[in-house]
Amino acid sequence: MAFRLPDNPTNINQDYLIIVFDEICVLCSWLVKWIAKKDKMHHFMFTSQATALRLGWISEAVNTVLVLESEQQYERGSAVIKILNTLGGFWSFVGVLLSWMPIQMLNFFYDLVAKSRYFIFGKNQVCTLMDSTLKNKIIV
Repeated sequence: MAFRLPDNPTNINQDYLIIVFDEICVLCSWLVKWIAKKDKMHHFMFTSQATALRLGWISEAVNTVLVLESEQQYERGSAVIKILNTLGGFWSFVGVLLSWMPIQMLNFFYDLVAKSRYFIFGKNQVCTLMDSTLKNKIIV
């Protein structure tokens, strides 16, 4: 799947990494809040899959987190590593440790969680991230 930022109709700073997440997934919503809290240098913006589809940033819905950076796209285990490395500090160390794991193994464990996330953590009826703490970091 190719990622392409259009001619910036939403005035998004192209230096941001954009995390595309499943807006009804309770685990995904919790992780977005966690990343936003840890993102002291303001590297990340967040958007739902529905918004990314509407804006033409992705061509189809996927069962994974996506990190969009300029003309690159990271998914599954490589997205997790990219997020951790970008957060810096201790989290970069965790990202380096994960990068030593074969990507097929990391993706296997990622897929186990992704396939059971609704069963284990449940679903939101609506996106729960529109609170004041994330208001400036969510692309709608």
